Parts: sequence; structure tokens; C-alpha cells
Amino acid sequence: MRYVALDPGHLSRNELVQLLNSTDQGEAMTRPRLERLMNRAGRRWHDGRHIDFVRFMRWMVRQVDAPLGVARSARDTELQAKRDTRYEAQNIGPLPEVANERRRAKAKGDFRFFCETYFPEAFYRAWSNDHLRVISKIEHAVTEGGLFAFAMPRGRARRRWRGCRRCGLCSPATAHSCA
Repeated sequence: MRYVALDPGHLSRNELVQLLNSTDQGEAMTRPRLERLMNRAGRRWHDGRHIDFVRFMRWMVRQVDAPLGVARSARDTELQAKRDTRYEAQNIGPLPEVANERRRAKAKGDFRFFCETYFPEAFYRAWSNDHLRVISKIEHAVTEGGLFAFAMPRGRARRRWRGCRRCGLCSPATAHSCA
């Protein structure tokens, strides 16, 4: 194999990509990434066709060492504010002590029992076959994982299953209100 000496002040794009990727670290540069860097740098280390390797590396080191811009820190501040707001909305405070451990254990494994026990104002009528099928799907989604969507004809208490947007538990039919 014949090696050709490279002029580090006058490299083509392909030569630079090959040079950067010839280390033990593997692929470090791609042609599209180099194009983006060239567009970002203007003409600081290239003339459009040829690249000055020393200037390129000096520019890259400065990019890495440069502090984050104001736009980036403003974005981070906004994201942190959104996280804090979400945490405050989701944090409902300390949970009360469990009054009946056996009832709670049974309700964990039986969604029908849970509805009848903890929300009797909403679930006081007899269960239809549609309701029992939905209960089965909910239990499967909770225990096995997954999602499902359901549609019921009018008058089948769909609103009771949906829950409210704040807590997910109360519905217009229950006496419970999260407001």
C-alpha cells in the first residue's frame, strides 16, 4: 500500500473525514456533519474547497470550551419551570393511613370490587356485559401492561369510566370532588 503525504493546511473534505476516522476510536466525523460545521464556521478554517486542519482543530476546541449561550440557558430555565409545575400538580401530598389492609389488597387485584367499594355513588347499578368486558381489559392493561381504547353505545356510563382531568378518579356522578 502506498501512502501519500498530506498537507494539513490544504486538505479536501474527504481527506479530513478519512483522517479523523482513521483513529482507534472509530468513526468521529461524517461528511454531512462536516458540511454542517463548515456552514456554522463560515470561512474561518476553509476556503470552500480546502480545509486548514490546524485552524479546524483550534475552532473545534473553542466550540467545546465555549460557555452555553443565553438561549440555551433560557430554554433550560423554562424546562425546569415546567418540571416544577408538573411536580406540584402531581404531588397530592402524603397518603392517609390504610384503614383496612385486606380490603385494599382485594381492591388491588379486582377492579370491579375497587369501583364498588371506593366509589359506590358512581357504580350503584348492575354491571352490563360491556362494563365487565371493559373491567377485564383494564385489569389486563394494568397487570400485563398495554393500552386500549373502548367505545360504548349511548347511555352506558362512559363518563363514569373516564374520570376527571385533575385526579383521574372523580367523575360528575360521584360525590367526590377534587376542586
